[in-house]
Amino acid sequence: MHAALVAFLTDTIQVAPYTGQDGYGAPTYGAPVATPCRVEYRMQVFTNAQGQERVSRALLFFDGTVTLGIRDKLTLEDGTSPAIERLDLWKTPQGAPDHWEATI
Repeated sequence: MHAALVAFLTDTIQVAPYTGQDGYGAPTYGAPVATPCRVEYRMQVFTNAQGQERVSRALLFFDGTVTLGIRDKLTLEDGTSPAIERLDLWKTPQGAPDHWEATI
């Protein structure tokens, strides 16, 4: 991500990586890491990974160097942990990771 755009990552959320399931089938997560991002609260219709139409609560932007997965747990600054409905990695014309967009 271009250095000028990194300056727009003014929010900080906790990202806990998905590690698997416990004996009861509940998801388990690693230690949360404070991660800079940009949170844009807006409602819009989108299609999730299963092809279903949903209405988003917000769009989150992360630097492309961050490691994210669709099952990771995000904890926003207000303490809520919405599920990631859609996760897109955008690349530069040369093929390097530029930034992530997470739809919640």
